[in-house]
Amino acid sequence: MRLMELENGDPHKHPIPSLIDGRTPAEYRSAHVPFAQSQPFESLNPKDVVSARTSKDEPLYLICESANRSETACAAFISGG
Repeated sequence: MRLMELENGDPHKHPIPSLIDGRTPAEYRSAHVPFAQSQPFESLNPKDVVSARTSKDEPLYLICESANRSETACAAFISGG
């Protein structure tokens, strides 16, 4: 699914995903997905993120510029339960 389809489509057919952009604030300001939540991975607490989510059944996506930081963050979520 493309970003444009998510932004302009039917939210019941294609709900907007939970998306955390883990880049630095400066990187986020330079360009970002409009509905992404800025949460630098350096200060990310997976337990806080999970407890704050309203829908724990929906997937949570983590993105960064090259996938290195998001891969590390995914491992933190997995090891944290």
